[in-house]
Amino acid sequence: MLLRTVFRLTLPLVVLAVSACSSSHMRTDAEFEVARDLSGKSVVLVEPSIQLYEMQASGLMEPRADWTRAARRDLPAAIHDILRARQAALKPEYRVPPELDTDAQIRQVLALNEAVINTIYTHSYLHVPLPTRGVARKKALSWTLGPGVAAIRDATGADYMLNVIVRDSYTSGGRAALMIAAAVLQLGILQGGQQYGIATLVDLHTGDVVWFNVMSDSLGDLRDPKGTRETADKLLKGMPL
Repeated sequence: MLLRTVFRLTLPLVVLAVSACSSSHMRTDAEFEVARDLSGKSVVLVEPSIQLYEMQASGLMEPRADWTRAARRDLPAAIHDILRARQAALKPEYRVPPELDTDAQIRQVLALNEAVINTIYTHSYLHVPLPTRGVARKKALSWTLGPGVAAIRDATGADYMLNVIVRDSYTSGGRAALMIAAAVLQLGILQGGQQYGIATLVDLHTGDVVWFNVMSDSLGDLRDPKGTRETADKLLKGMPL
């Protein structure tokens, strides 16, 4: 734990574009309507995507099924606790039934949702220009999934869909030893584990993406209750509820 705390200081390249020289970073994009009032509206957490890895000495990421399984249980529970404390009208977490056809409307909408999240992130956070917009940001864009979200509204009975994506990695003992050796020999600072995540809120009546938050943390830890709660707090920071 101590080694991880000391050496998880370098961020992955993709996050460096958003947050350099910071152990913890959250950013809610100014293009979204953060002042939206959700009083009396219901919210459902849909298909949270959570994956944990262990960084090997070589730098390769090895998926850890045991850590991931625990995080998929504990992080949604922490998110629900926070939203209950905010007096949210929560619907039960929704996961797509495995027997649902691959071309079912809900699967199509969730695939579109993932594509929209990736586009918002690369355009608004990494500043990759959209082919039809260019570099200039003359005015805020409106992001929407369209009327197909009615399928999710019908399945859940919720007014808003909360989406959460988290990827977390942890430095192995071998990697930590290599990082120490590299530092002692002045060969440079090797990258350690890193946590990053995205949370979004979609209006299930219009399909509009009404809130979008990105977080990264070199010290976050989803393997213990305290760290899980801290990650949930950062993911939901700025959520209009």
